[in-house]
Amino acid sequence: MTNPLILTAIVISLVLAGAYLFVNARERKPVQAKGRRARAVYRSQRRPLFERAAPLVLLAAAVVFLVIAFTQFGLSRQVTHGTVMLVIDTSDSMDQTDVVPTRLGAAISAADAFLKALPADFRVGLVTFSGAADLTVAPTLERGRVTSALSALTTAQGTVIGDGLTTALDAMEADWRTNGKGPAAVLLLSDGLDTGSTISPSSAATRASSLGVPVFTVALGLEGSSTGADTGLLRQIAADTGGKTFTAQTASQLTSVYSSLGSTLSVDLAVGHSAGLFVGLAALFGLAALIALMVSSRRQKF
Repeated sequence: MTNPLILTAIVISLVLAGAYLFVNARERKPVQAKGRRARAVYRSQRRPLFERAAPLVLLAAAVVFLVIAFTQFGLSRQVTHGTVMLVIDTSDSMDQTDVVPTRLGAAISAADAFLKALPADFRVGLVTFSGAADLTVAPTLERGRVTSALSALTTAQGTVIGDGLTTALDAMEADWRTNGKGPAAVLLLSDGLDTGSTISPSSAATRASSLGVPVFTVALGLEGSSTGADTGLLRQIAADTGGKTFTAQTASQLTSVYSSLGSTLSVDLAVGHSAGLFVGLAALFGLAALIALMVSSRRQKF
């Protein structure tokens, strides 16, 4: 799937090129000078040097930033390191059998598929939450530790989604202090409503956004079920952090979601915020160049 930043960069490039060519073509139309020695005078020759140069300088800066952004895109596809936190709901409702064999069993199988699809150089941690949140496995390259912890999961009463996300972010920041900050994401699965987290889900999402950590959320279970997930909350968490949200009502759907995320996160995370920053700067300078061209063209008598 094409990254939205790449599409944005392409659109910016086309708009800038089109605007510049259009205005430049109009300015190159000759205007007959008055007087006995009449000759063709181009409109652009009537403008001060600063007016003529400003749009070109701004446009050049926009192009430079786009080139840097595309360089980031190219490098991103070769980057395979990063940190991913699996955050899994282990509330009692995860024992429901509407997803075969159980919701928790399906989640464990899907997480195993995710680990197989994720590049080996990604550090992975595991957080579980029910009535309280627990850092089950700190971020590690040893996938066996995560797999073993997954197979030993049990359920308990409560669903503290906000605390689960907070614990994952705490672990991620601790990992950054040890191994250096890098691309990171949280994959959060829940099948119920928040039952009163110490840190509200919205506050935790705000913190994730400030850290530049996208949260990908998965709502598990049948729609309309009395023990169904709070899809609205999960969707909002993903939207607030720049992640994506998914729903799964069967074990195969859940495994498909996790496998897909595992194979694409290396690209999505590596593009990161540096490319987005340069695309934003390109847009800013491109807009300035466009405004300069429009102001300059209005000053001429077409």
